[in-house]
Amino acid sequence: MAARVALLASLLTLSYSQEDTCQGEDLDAVELMQKRSNVQTVNVQGGEAAFRPELACPDKKKCDSKHVAHSPADYKKCWDEKRHCCVSPDLYGQVNSKELPDPLYFAGAYQWITSSDNLETMLELRKAFGDHPKVSLGVQGLVGFNPIAVWGEDEDALLVFQFKDESVKASAVPPTWATWFHLFQEQAPGVEFAYDVVKELLDAYVEIGDDDVVSAWVKLTHCSRECSVPNYGSGPNVTEECGCLSNVVHVHNALTDYRNANPYDGLCIQKLFKITKGKPTAGQVRAAFNVCENMLPIHTGFGLGYNTIVNPLKTVKSGHLACFLNVSERLAGRELVLPNMGLNDTAVVDGPNASVEIVLPGVPSEEWIAENAVSRFC
Repeated sequence: MAARVALLASLLTLSYSQEDTCQGEDLDAVELMQKRSNVQTVNVQGGEAAFRPELACPDKKKCDSKHVAHSPADYKKCWDEKRHCCVSPDLYGQVNSKELPDPLYFAGAYQWITSSDNLETMLELRKAFGDHPKVSLGVQGLVGFNPIAVWGEDEDALLVFQFKDESVKASAVPPTWATWFHLFQEQAPGVEFAYDVVKELLDAYVEIGDDDVVSAWVKLTHCSRECSVPNYGSGPNVTEECGCLSNVVHVHNALTDYRNANPYDGLCIQKLFKITKGKPTAGQVRAAFNVCENMLPIHTGFGLGYNTIVNPLKTVKSGHLACFLNVSERLAGRELVLPNMGLNDTAVVDGPNASVEIVLPGVPSEEWIAENAVSRFC
């Protein structure tokens, strides 16, 4: 992954051209912005910082083009029939408890959803593994769980939906670094990120070379990789025992307490600035993004999902030799964020396009995850 940081005299933008499309795809502007951000410019103290990632497009799956899921009901039919259908870009998904909470996401001012790219891959998992726990291992990996959660049968589900209306659709944005800096400065009075801090954070991601985004998290926070992507159990763990910087641990603990007491408000980042007297370091900012809006160490910042845990579809033949898969082969499809609302405010709930829940297989134990999740690099 190659990119550069430069100074550009413009406000926050996502600039893109038709040449940036994935070969053979006919994308509208929104889809293209979600797939490949050409230049992201963040307006901060002392100037503007631009971040230009050159990205691989998501893997193209050979879905069954004769069967296309246009509605959530269509998708459920494909799931029930174990058919790897193609999926309309108007469908979105979210992994949640079977008894849907309100708001939908467990914490944060924003909820995370997955796109038709990953919904197609989930149908491929269902076709390959049926009701086996590997389906849930793959689904969790695609939507960014790390560590993987243990859950029982009939407890958790995949919510498949269409947006309630065009205004909700317009509020869904790719979770790029530029987007996050803009949202935080817009929603919280007194939040203005210093240029040097933004540049240091972006540089950490620009300069990873052949490493993955977890290495950027490690560089910024000094937390060990083992604590940052634990695969199972609790985490990510931000402690001095994990090697994390003491000022990062302080912010992490204080904001965790704040978020536990205020699970959904939009002022968590404002709290960061109060804790640090308006001068958070790049490591503290990165830790705060995780606590406040669930940007785990595997967060890419360019709109595509990623996980160190290899999709089970890629381990069928190679088993633990899947550790040879490189970073780009562990990328997932597009992801989006939008305000954290209840189901009725987010999705169509009545009529032929009403949302559906698909109960996912249980994940039996941490021991099972340890035996079946391939996450290391050879």
